[in-house]
Order: sequence, then C-alpha cells, then structure tokens
Amino acid sequence: MSMLSITVHAEALWRSAPGDAARQMLKASAEQVRQFTESVLQEMIRLSLEQALGRPRQRQREETALPWACARCGPRLATQVMRNGTYARWPLTRHGPVRLRIPQLVCRQCRGAVAFELPCLPRFRRLWCDVEHELVRAYLGGHSYRTVASQTANQIGLMTAWRAVQRTAEGPHKPPATPKLKAVGVDEMHVRVQGQAAWYLAARGATEDGKSYYLGAVLSEDRSQAAWELALDGLGLQGLAKEIPLIADGDAAIESAVAQCLPGRRLKRCAWHVLHNVSEWLRDRLPGQENEGQRRGLMAGAQAVVNARTARVRRESLAALAEAAPWLVASLEPALSRVGYPDEASPRTNNVCERGFREWRRRIRPMDGFGSRQGARNFGSLWMLKENARALNLDWMEVIMP
Repeated sequence: MSMLSITVHAEALWRSAPGDAARQMLKASAEQVRQFTESVLQEMIRLSLEQALGRPRQRQREETALPWACARCGPRLATQVMRNGTYARWPLTRHGPVRLRIPQLVCRQCRGAVAFELPCLPRFRRLWCDVEHELVRAYLGGHSYRTVASQTANQIGLMTAWRAVQRTAEGPHKPPATPKLKAVGVDEMHVRVQGQAAWYLAARGATEDGKSYYLGAVLSEDRSQAAWELALDGLGLQGLAKEIPLIADGDAAIESAVAQCLPGRRLKRCAWHVLHNVSEWLRDRLPGQENEGQRRGLMAGAQAVVNARTARVRRESLAALAEAAPWLVASLEPALSRVGYPDEASPRTNNVCERGFREWRRRIRPMDGFGSRQGARNFGSLWMLKENARALNLDWMEVIMP
C-alpha cells in the first residue's frame, strides 16, 4: 500500500468515526514501529556476533580482539570464545516491549561466561527507554544540551538525542494533582532565546505544608502590561479560589494586569521588595559614608513599619517615621495597604517565586540561552513538571515519562 493510499484511508476513518478510528490507527502504527524496532535490533545482534566470531558452526581462525571480556580471564580473542546458545530479553521501547534473543558466550579457557553487549544495548538496561530517561535526567540535572548530546550520541545519535528531548517535552506526561494552595506568586524570569532577551512569566503557588507548586509559565518577548494580561489568561488563574491571594514584587505591569484580568482578587506586595526599595531610596537621598548612620536609623524605622504585627502598631510606627523623614513616608505609605502582617496565614514575601527562579537560573546558566522559542518552552515544561513532582515527593521521571 502506498503512502498516498494510507493518507486517504486515514482521512476517511477520521471522518467516519473520529475517536475509535484514531485510536485504532495509533495502536496499529505503534505495533508496526515496535515490530520494526525488534527486527532491526535482532539483526544488529546477529551481524555484530558474526563480525566478531564468524558464522555459526564455523570456527574462527583469525586472532582478532573481541569487544567483550571474560569476567575471570579479561579481554579475549575470537579464537578463545565460543557460542553457547541464547537467552531471551524483553527491552522496553517507547512503543512497547520487544523480544530479543541474546547470544550466550563462553570462554574456552575457564568456561566462564563472556557477557555480550552493544553500545545501544547495555547489560541490565531497558534499551531506548533507559537511554531517554538518562538523557532527560542529565538535561534537567545541570548539564548543557551540548554536553548531554555528546555523551549520548554514541548510544542513540546526536539528532536522535535532540528529538528525544523534544518528544519527551511534548508528552504524554502524568502531572500530579494540584495541591491545596494558600497563596500564588507571580513574577518574571529573564532568559535569552537566539541571543535576544525573553522572559518566563510564571505563577507558582505556596502549599499549606510549606512547599511550592508551579501553575505554569508563558514565554514572552517582553514583560509589559499587555504581555502579562495574555499570560494571566493563559495561566488560568481565574479558576483559583477567591480567598487565595496573589503576591508580586511591586511591578507596575503585573499590578495593572491583575487589576484588569482578575478584578477583585487580592494582590499582596512582597515585604522584602518593599524594604529593598527603601534601601535604594535611602542610598539615593543620603549618599556617602558620612550619612551611613542616618541611613541605618531610617532603615530600622522602615522595618518597624513594614514588620508591624497589627494595623495600630503600623500606624504608630509610620507616624514616628514621618517626624524624622516625611519624604520617606510619602514614598512608603502607598505600598503598605498591600503588605501583609507577620501573623497572617499567607506568605508576606514572593519567596515562592524567587527561590524557584534561583534554581531555574542556576540550571540554564551553562546553556548560554536557547536556540529556539520551542526549545525554551519545552525546557520550561520539563523543569516545572520535575519541580512539582519533587515538591510532592514523587519520582519526577515517572511524571515526565510515564
């Protein structure tokens, strides 16, 4: 049957019974790929063995070194090893298990076993699934793509390694259920794509047991209000329970986008960023070593305001600070309505994003950016799946490659 007829028949099946036909086609195609993989691997085993030892029932006369060694005698020559039947292995591939007959070899000197293996079929491994597992594990573990590809190219080939990462990122995955959240942080993280600046606009929730869970991220060319409005719609934050607040670092674009897309949603200001801004204001207004004591005193006053445990204590601390530096109070006061109190159940800082982003940046630092937007999206997807699984004490490889 030609490729054209397969295409035509496929379209007819989709029109007649979309769901059942699609499932039947996918199952049939997967079985064909599985059988093809099984045949190719078995032929590779046969050719490798004949190249080393010659044809069956034909004594090898050449003193050639074998790629396999005896556990007792060490490296062997072809004349020092003989066949001793086969045994079955069931390596697992992306399309199901394949049945292979693996040669059993015996050392003529000590009668010990000589283990047969190929670069693509290591002992005690499950072939392609294991190779792809190791590839993804190394990629997310801190190695650059170039390093991972060079390490795996001798097993599955350079382009196969790259396609394996992309295919893994595209799924299917088995993401864990979203845990119960008490707050959600929203923030952006800078990255370079094809040498140009880009940003992950992300949302990460703080769970009730003190852990973190990514709700998603959108790759954007800028971090404007319009970009954040698109990101908030894409992240699906409208479905959050009304009592769950958002936390941001004071970015005007984020606050305007939240007001536009999520009206009525409480948006908290990160207390750490508020105090960081105060420190910047003080350095600009009171520069130099001679003003260090005054800067420290005003900073202590600002900390008393931001970290006050009740609204009454905050008002009193703010009034005291106004007597010493009214200009500082004028800049600080507008942000205080969104700064929480220490005794609140929800977090007061956006550490849920900041800490996660530090790990994310540390991971992509050796990569020198991404070569394409699709590559950046795929890596972000894999990274968030991994971090979510780790936060819930799950095997993240089982989540990414179920």
